[in-house]
Amino acid sequence: MKAVFISQPSEAGLRGRELAKSGVWISLICLLLSSASLGSVFAEKHYNSSNQMTLSDAIIEDWLVIETAAGISFEDEIVISGFTEVETTLLKWDLRDSRLNEGDNARIESLVEESTGEHIAFSKVAENRWNWSITIEINDSVSCMCIFELLGLAEDGGVARSGTTFITGDVNGSQAPFGILFSPTIHTISSTEIKFEGIITDDSTTRNDGMFEAMLCRESDCPLWQSWNTSSQLIENIKFPLVLEEWDDQDRFSATLDLGSPQLSTLVDGVWLGCIIATDAAMNVGQPIWFRVSVNRFSPVANLSGPNQVNETEVALIDGTASLDPGWNWQGLQFIWMIHDSDNNMRVPHQWEWEIGAVLSLDTNYSGNFTILLTVVDLGGKMNSTSHDVEIINQIPRPKIVLEGVELKHNEVLRLPESESWFFDSSQSSDDEIVRGGVDRKWYLDGELVGNTAILELKLEQIYGLHELILVLTDDDGATDNISVQIVVAGTSMDPASAAIEDETDSWRIVAFIGIISGALIWLLKIQIQGKDNSTDLNQMPSWKKEKGQKLPSGESFPEDKDGDD
Repeated sequence: MKAVFISQPSEAGLRGRELAKSGVWISLICLLLSSASLGSVFAEKHYNSSNQMTLSDAIIEDWLVIETAAGISFEDEIVISGFTEVETTLLKWDLRDSRLNEGDNARIESLVEESTGEHIAFSKVAENRWNWSITIEINDSVSCMCIFELLGLAEDGGVARSGTTFITGDVNGSQAPFGILFSPTIHTISSTEIKFEGIITDDSTTRNDGMFEAMLCRESDCPLWQSWNTSSQLIENIKFPLVLEEWDDQDRFSATLDLGSPQLSTLVDGVWLGCIIATDAAMNVGQPIWFRVSVNRFSPVANLSGPNQVNETEVALIDGTASLDPGWNWQGLQFIWMIHDSDNNMRVPHQWEWEIGAVLSLDTNYSGNFTILLTVVDLGGKMNSTSHDVEIINQIPRPKIVLEGVELKHNEVLRLPESESWFFDSSQSSDDEIVRGGVDRKWYLDGELVGNTAILELKLEQIYGLHELILVLTDDDGATDNISVQIVVAGTSMDPASAAIEDETDSWRIVAFIGIISGALIWLLKIQIQGKDNSTDLNQMPSWKKEKGQKLPSGESFPEDKDGDD
């Protein structure tokens, strides 16, 4: 026979059914699947210890209340009633025998037709109260030390968990105690104790004479869990006594595990897996109730590395990836950065300074001495800090003047083409502060300030000769550099190139004149030399006789022929 729900659907219940049909209830299953590290809560029909841990991990809110007393006995039918404090669309329930392990489900199948189910009928009776009741008929009077757990899905998407215990069949005091934890089964330990709260039911009447113990091992390689899942037996391990603070008539209990004991004082940080084992006065040992412990006793280690000196605009990566939390490594670490400059100003990093992970890309556009402070915070709120000093070295600005697309050189003489005005562009000057407006620029013409903008316009009437134009850049640290050029309008009287041409022409004239004079002198000298040669003393010349071919005696000469030759 199927489970029977006896409560009548209210208006809220009808809305819940519509939402369930439309798939809202799937979000509950998705939540459980996403949060489960050991398997889905309802992935298998029969509940087991592995699923128990997963179900316990799903605790989010506390608005689901079971009013049926824990440890009650049922004979013909099981009736579990309660209420929710928020509008609810769905309850999913799971029923199991605490003595059954995975694969051993014969007893619970004999007891009821179904061991899991859904409930969508709720009746609003007050402003913040919606009643519900679930009835499950019993097929056979089978002995069951039953655990009944509920997961609720609220209309706003919230999830809550609750549970209880009950007994069916004969009750003779011979059954072992069993129960469920209500306290978060993932405990964050920052102090010296773990506090447990829940329900433990025993069929004897001497429950206060019972004994609670706990066993622990690292989750990453826990022999307790491995042994339980493979053989349904717990291996021998050190048992730590719990201090039982309360175990009342409604089967509610509270107990603490003192981590200050010598055996647990060295419990390292990390996730531990444990179980509570309840033993009653008759020495009946109950099944383990599993839990996890997130131990967080030690502060994380903060570590920074990076350059000690960088030039402005160079990349400076401050690396905190060597920081870790003992037992947790990087899991859940938060990194808090502060930057302290030499003027005692503090700031948080700019958005563009963040890098992936624990790396800071320091803004190096400002020079000076900086202290980078890193505070590392772990999952439990414990923290540690460290710092790293870095000096950012200022870079001298680099001025540049461009005229009509041509970059001018320092000390260059520039012959300006004829125009009404000229535009000198310094926008390509480079300095680290330019983009932040931290550079002061000044233009000087023959020592007189004529502008302070990126582009300077000089008009023709300002250029009447040879002038010196200087661009001076000064950054926010006081570093200065300049570029100077000589400017003149081409073709004017002050144009050095035109003057050079005139000087060259005069020089050629002088050379030509000297050449002409030199030529004349040489010619006259040659004439004189030739004249001297023609006027040679005739006395020194040989004399000839009148007869042809005979030489005349010295002192004789040819008589003048008056009549000509004979």
